[in-house]
Amino acid sequence: MNRESRNLIATLLLVLLFAFSGFAQRDDIPIKFSEFGKIHYGDASARMDNVASALISEPKVKAYIVVYAGRDDYPGLGHRYAYRLKNYLVARQVDSTRIVAVDGGRRENQWTEIWFVPLGAPTPIPSPGLTSQPISDRAPIKFDEYPMAFAGDEDFDTWDGRYEDPVARLDSLATLLQQQPNLRAYIVARAQAVYVAKPLGKTLSHGRRLYVPVRSRKLSDPIGTDRKMADAERVYLLAHGVDASRIAAIGDGYNELSKSTSAVLSSKDALGGRSYVARTVELWLVPSGAPPPILRHQMLR
Repeated sequence: MNRESRNLIATLLLVLLFAFSGFAQRDDIPIKFSEFGKIHYGDASARMDNVASALISEPKVKAYIVVYAGRDDYPGLGHRYAYRLKNYLVARQVDSTRIVAVDGGRRENQWTEIWFVPLGAPTPIPSPGLTSQPISDRAPIKFDEYPMAFAGDEDFDTWDGRYEDPVARLDSLATLLQQQPNLRAYIVARAQAVYVAKPLGKTLSHGRRLYVPVRSRKLSDPIGTDRKMADAERVYLLAHGVDASRIAAIGDGYNELSKSTSAVLSSKDALGGRSYVARTVELWLVPSGAPPPILRHQMLR
């Protein structure tokens, strides 16, 4: 039995324990209900379903979701992940006023803690193991990067769609911009592209044909989707007190294939194959006088 299975079983036992015994004997301290690192959506959703069940059975308890970004994670990840877990619980009929999402700072590796806090008990204090790096005054810093799923997408009901709302994606950025007026925000969005394998006209001497990956206009997002995505994020920041002169919204065309996927689509067995490259949004912070971020992809219109 691996570590994740043991942790999940422990969580289930806690649910049963709380359901039968309540918090009557532990009403003065917060209780760590669950904790986990990077896990797949299915495992995380099963854990959060257990959290929701326990909270519904204990109406006088609040949940504190503390997420620590890893050493190599973007600064905005802790806030975004904590709020998407909160949104998941709200979708499971837990009152939003009973859930507190907390950006815990940084640890060596990404980590999530779920604390149950009875009425009157002290709130859990985050314990980051690493000091967050200060923002340079000479170079842009990537604050966050995330995929963007639309209603109707196959994966909309996963973390990247239904549960990562503008509050999760942008509130921490808006707060930071209000606190540090020397910073500008650059929002760089790229649309979803679908690449298909097309045969080249030339056939090699041994009968093998060559294929080249080509972006399908019919299957990819409509032209202009990238700019609409960037503008939507910008509108949210404007509505939350950030001056328009401090926000640049950039549509950077379509996301490109990785070299490995491109090689697969170019193989002899690729005819009729296709590959999806999801929408993404990058959030950059640029100090006064620093150059803007360099866009990674060319415009593919």
